[in-house]
Amino acid sequence: MKIDYKVYIKDWMAEVLGKNHKLYYPLLNMGTKIMGVFLVKGWDDDYLKLEHIATDTPVNITRKSIDFNPDIKKDDSIINISVIKWMDQWWFSGTYSLLKFDADIILDEKNSVKSRRLFNQDESLLKENIESQLKVFLEFNKDSLIKFHTTGKKINKFVKDYLDYYNKSLNITPEVKEQSKKRQKDMGFFGGDIYQNIVPDEFKYTDGLVYFNPDSGVELLFGYNCLFHTRYRVGLTDDELEIEFEDLLMGDDASTNLLAYLIKYFPTPWAKFEGEKPMENLLINNFDFMLRFLHPDGYNAKPSVTLI
Repeated sequence: MKIDYKVYIKDWMAEVLGKNHKLYYPLLNMGTKIMGVFLVKGWDDDYLKLEHIATDTPVNITRKSIDFNPDIKKDDSIINISVIKWMDQWWFSGTYSLLKFDADIILDEKNSVKSRRLFNQDESLLKENIESQLKVFLEFNKDSLIKFHTTGKKINKFVKDYLDYYNKSLNITPEVKEQSKKRQKDMGFFGGDIYQNIVPDEFKYTDGLVYFNPDSGVELLFGYNCLFHTRYRVGLTDDELEIEFEDLLMGDDASTNLLAYLIKYFPTPWAKFEGEKPMENLLINNFDFMLRFLHPDGYNAKPSVTLI
């Protein structure tokens, strides 16, 4: 089963149009749609002028893509909006919600690691970091990309132990650590120990797995161990397991990388279409297409590493 993670819909559309079409290269260069929280800094006839709160990045949205909302107030409105870069301009694409200025929202965004990923991330450095982490993860986890655990609490400890192991492997001096802390404070980041509670409280007593996605970093999945490991399958019927597999395939809990890995290395009799005959393997043989169809927005993995 071959999974090509580098093909985007925009690439396919560009090839359909052909190299002689005026939109061929603009399509190839089109950015990825992102959603973030911004402070409204003003507007003119051409642009709605925003500033990304977490990174202070200016984003001017062409007013050709958005109707002006009279409720928007300069320096007093916060907007949660999805945008995409197209032909050197930012365009509104999708939905937005408007909020009044709130200092707590500003502080939360400044300290959100996830929000800081949207801008100012060096792609080559991100790739280098992920490759470095992958090498250490394999060393830490006995050459395996995956680790099953009975509870989220154990997953929390496993990931923290791995991160400690990784940080020690970097041989960072105390001076460099202090410089890093000062740089974070200068940027308005006071997040403290961001790895203290890796697993949400709702999953502390739920079985799950840790997977190192070679394209994006550490990934967690909860509640589906029964599909791929016999020790978690006690008391479950085949019908219940089929429903669990459908939920996993249809949902957004797992990346396409992880789903492909699980199907390849932990074969399951529930990976089939309803009514599929034995040995037909319709789902398995068309798995890449199904992932593209069911996960159009998340088909290509994005780095979960954040450079601060």
